[in-house]
Amino acid sequence: MDVRAAEEYYRRIGFSRRIGLGERPALLIVDCNHGCADPTVSPIGIAMEAEIGHIRRLLDEIVPALAPRPGELVLEKRFASAFCGTSLHAYLTARAVDTVIVTGNSTSGCVRATVVDAISAGFRPIVPRQCVADRVPLSHVVNLFDMDSKYADVMDVEEVIAALERVAAAGDER
Repeated sequence: MDVRAAEEYYRRIGFSRRIGLGERPALLIVDCNHGCADPTVSPIGIAMEAEIGHIRRLLDEIVPALAPRPGELVLEKRFASAFCGTSLHAYLTARAVDTVIVTGNSTSGCVRATVVDAISAGFRPIVPRQCVADRVPLSHVVNLFDMDSKYADVMDVEEVIAALERVAAAGDER
């Protein structure tokens, strides 16, 4: 089955519906530390210079610097999902967050696990395709397709930035 046939099949059975951004998005950056995002530091690291550049663009919509500022949550996770065994769910819920924009690595592992847990917890997961990376291109492509079909909106980073600008403008009008 080719990609177009798979997309059509999923549409026909009710998959691939759009979730859309809510009113209170949060940006999650998964595993972008030196050990995970630099193959010269660790054998499991993923070269993701281009993806980090796109994540930075999302941050420039949200915060002025990549380094966490006072009040921003930094979690040390021990499992694939950023939700498993951490206070992330409680933190987001306490702030009435309804949408999580999931970036980082790896698409087939920690990003996917975080997305599945996010939708299961009632959040709207958004994955900017240029802001995630994987060790194996096939795993990357297949997991983006599957997440977009079942668990998240996989969107172009430009679409995400435009949507964040609309959310910010709507918030300013309230």
